[in-house]
Amino acid sequence: GGRGLATTVTLAVETGTGFTAVSYDRPLVLRWRPSNMAVPGSEAEVVGVNIGAMSFSPSARIGHTAAAASNWVSDSSVLCVAAAGISGYWLDSTVTVVRQHGTSSAALSYNSPSITSITRFTPAFAAPDAAGTSVLLVGSGFGISDFT
Repeated sequence: GGRGLATTVTLAVETGTGFTAVSYDRPLVLRWRPSNMAVPGSEAEVVGVNIGAMSFSPSARIGHTAAAASNWVSDSSVLCVAAAGISGYWLDSTVTVVRQHGTSSAALSYNSPSITSITRFTPAFAAPDAAGTSVLLVGSGFGISDFT
């Protein structure tokens, strides 16, 4: 983690080592922008502090699912792509930078899918009560990719 890290200093040819000499604060998640995403697969920005002065390969979790991508933007921002299959209202989130975790409760939500019409298709060769009936769902908010 970010506490009790060993430090080695070399001056000319002399080397000294100190244990538990360096520490740093864990990231603090202040908010997500936007806090409500239309569909999984969308981008959202984590805004916080202690994310790092340069990229230390930050990662993010939304609910219990790792983000599909997490990219360092600045010392106060990480851009994330929500992974497939995430759904729910006011999910907790976690940002990890160099094994230090910053969490935020009820930080992010998704819109529910909306169905505007349902059309039933029965293959011409099937009996009316036979298996094999298909339906077409029309609406919005199903996602930007196949999340079967």
